Amino acid sequence: GYEETNGQVNKPEAEAVIKRLKELLNDPEYKETKEDGESRPITFGIISLLGKEQSKYITKLIGEEIDSKEIEKRNIVCGDPYVFQGDERDVILLSMVKAPDLQNPEKTITPYSASKKEYKQRINVAMSRAKNKMILFHSISKDTLTNPNDLRKMILDWFYNHKAEERKAGLQRVREEVERGRASEFEYEVAKIIINKGYNVIPQYEVANYRIDMVIQGENSKLAIECDGDQYHNNFDKWHEDIERQQILERSGWQFWRVTGSSFYKHKEKALTSLWQTLDELQIHPDA
Repeated sequence: GYEETNGQVNKPEAEAVIKRLKELLNDPEYKETKEDGESRPITFGIISLLGKEQSKYITKLIGEEIDSKEIEKRNIVCGDPYVFQGDERDVILLSMVKAPDLQNPEKTITPYSASKKEYKQRINVAMSRAKNKMILFHSISKDTLTNPNDLRKMILDWFYNHKAEERKAGLQRVREEVERGRASEFEYEVAKIIINKGYNVIPQYEVANYRIDMVIQGENSKLAIECDGDQYHNNFDKWHEDIERQQILERSGWQFWRVTGSSFYKHKEKALTSLWQTLDELQIHPDA
């Protein structure tokens, strides 16, 4: 597609969005879903990442090409990310909009910088509005954007290499907890191995006024991980407090796996052998 100069409208991309939306509306697999045991129509939303002109143009096409009863039944709405603040749809069609300028195709595309708080907020809202599925429409190839701080590049990388980006994000979450002083480098090293194997790790998991070092989340179960660092060799009270906390949570159905710093740094692979066995027993699988 292309972007009209100063208009912030990418007509080919908008038309592709409408074409795909009509295909989904006619697809039997996208007719209904179950919620709380009852069937309801699958809902759709279209988000424009750049300005309001693209969403206005798409809204115009929706009114022209889709029956008003279907629009109401499927709760079809198009807008920028803030239109969907606090709202969700089963399926989101995301229009990146930005493309080479129709009148000046060689013009450099300005990065959508991650350092700008307002940009990050827009992207965070847009990327979290889909309950079940998100479809991206873009007119810039992922190789065109080279600035690693460009939020558009991050989105394209996420869609085209989702697993690698998911692992990178997982490691970043743990690193942030280390920098906040709530997690240790030991925990980061353990989490790094687990995440790189494809497991979903949630650091500093809060439950019942307690905080677990990390939790490995599976599709239907989870495992609490506790990393006992060197401080436990000299602080019996702290160790005893943690064991009491663990027993309280175990009575609520939690299962724990613990590793000491000394055993981990002596032989990392051997120290984690029982972890992989426990995860298999709980049917928690990588990239679930």
